[in-house]
Amino acid sequence: MFSRFSALLPLSLCTAGVMVASSAQAISYGIYDPRGLAMGGAGVGVASFHQAQYYNPALLALNDESENRTRDSRFVFPNLVVQVDDSVEAVIDAADDNLQENLERAVDGYNSSRSAEAAGEVANRARQLETLLVDLGNQQIEGEVVFGLSVSEPSKFEGGAFFISSRSISFADSTIPAADYALLADYINAMDVLAAGGSFADISPALLDGNGNLIDPSDRFNSSANITAFNLLEWGVSLSRKFEFFGQSVALGVTPKVLNIYAISDSTDFGDDDLDFDDDEQSYLSVNGDVGVLFELFDHYRVGVAAKDLVPEKFTTNSGAELQLKTRSRLGLGYVRERFSLGLDMDLSENQPVAAEAPLQEVALGLEVTPLRGLDLRLGYRQDLSGNREDTLSGGLAYQIKRLVIELSYGQSDATTSGALQFGWRF
Repeated sequence: MFSRFSALLPLSLCTAGVMVASSAQAISYGIYDPRGLAMGGAGVGVASFHQAQYYNPALLALNDESENRTRDSRFVFPNLVVQVDDSVEAVIDAADDNLQENLERAVDGYNSSRSAEAAGEVANRARQLETLLVDLGNQQIEGEVVFGLSVSEPSKFEGGAFFISSRSISFADSTIPAADYALLADYINAMDVLAAGGSFADISPALLDGNGNLIDPSDRFNSSANITAFNLLEWGVSLSRKFEFFGQSVALGVTPKVLNIYAISDSTDFGDDDLDFDDDEQSYLSVNGDVGVLFELFDHYRVGVAAKDLVPEKFTTNSGAELQLKTRSRLGLGYVRERFSLGLDMDLSENQPVAAEAPLQEVALGLEVTPLRGLDLRLGYRQDLSGNREDTLSGGLAYQIKRLVIELSYGQSDATTSGALQFGWRF
């Protein structure tokens, strides 16, 4: 039956979701594009024009010339960011290996032949399933996917952007009781004895049915999983304006947006063949907004503050799973020159946990250099100040071919792998 879990978990991660039971999901500030991922998530003070709408809309007004004189405007599609736990690979491998079906066939084969070789096959298949349960049991598997398009048009003293973005956050929560581990251990021990030449009479009666046949252990498992999915689809327009005072400048930006929140939830155990999300589908439509301010000092130094989703909201599925959309604010510092950018971002408050998950407060450091015209190289580092998440190292590049810009990035921690891809057209 665990193969049902293994087939469902990657599916839920790909279709976007949060897998928790009767819990509140507090969303992080977010990483929305390859440059942001490569630079560790730093963007409030140093986001480029084509990504400013996601991190700090005030940055759209920092162009040196009118849009009629430059090609700093950009159409971006597709924009894709994927962040998943490394445990997902083990889940996908388990689905490919059909561990539970293989164990069922091994049990049937032993009941037909009662041979030592067949007993050894049951022991091996049960041991494989036991290893997977140990690796994945009683933990959450997380994932996040961002996909969308945008059009940005920065200009001197003002700028704007339009974007459509789908952000999906995923948690797979399973419960594997100790009794299931003990049951598998009993099967492994008994089959090892038979494989070594032991007598069938030595098998515990608890492992046999009324006809004296070996029972499939997966039929006796009490393991379960809770699966809930949330997808946030945003349509937003960012507007910004820059003002100068005594040789210094301050830029203000706002992003009114429409949110469509799609939520699904269900649970399954070893007795279920399929998940049925139809009974718990919920869709919500709301209006919200982001805001940002940026101080530009002595031409190259920047101090920015931005806040996302100014109106707190809650969205609940029929099963009680709850998405709690709270305002997230972030401070950003930056040093920016023509071919060099250095940014430091920090969450101004701690993002509250999902159920028993640990809280999160991130600090991000990002660097970008342009060694050659049309080539940008990026490095980043992200740390959880709460000490509950692994540190992440990341890097990436952007390469321009005439007006086409291709961006790639990659991130890695001890628990998570991230990647991002973007195609853009400058105009």
